[in-house]
Amino acid sequence: MTFELQGGTFDGGRPADVLQISIAWEVDNGFANQELCFLSLTGTQELSCVDETVVVGPRTIHIGNVGPTRIRVTVSAGGNQISQEIFPVNYTSEEVWGPGCGTCTRAMITVQLPSS
Repeated sequence: MTFELQGGTFDGGRPADVLQISIAWEVDNGFANQELCFLSLTGTQELSCVDETVVVGPRTIHIGNVGPTRIRVTVSAGGNQISQEIFPVNYTSEEVWGPGCGTCTRAMITVQLPSS
């Protein structure tokens, strides 16, 4: 599952220093926090994550766990929650290496980072 992060300016275009991005997926009628990432919006705009998250690009998070049907993404800055959104997960399966080479199942979610 891949998350693409877009936007993220504050106070008339002045970027926040760091955004905390918490990604949780639905389990047994509730959400369990599974991944925690930090996006620096200054300098190199480095994205770092803890646990088993793989960072694919400067604003892209790839999680190898396939299966949840709903994902909750919470964005915080300075210890304050500034947005939370629940996304349905739509998976696609295709033979990315050609016929007979096996299928790859994946999903892509675009998260619009808040601006104020």
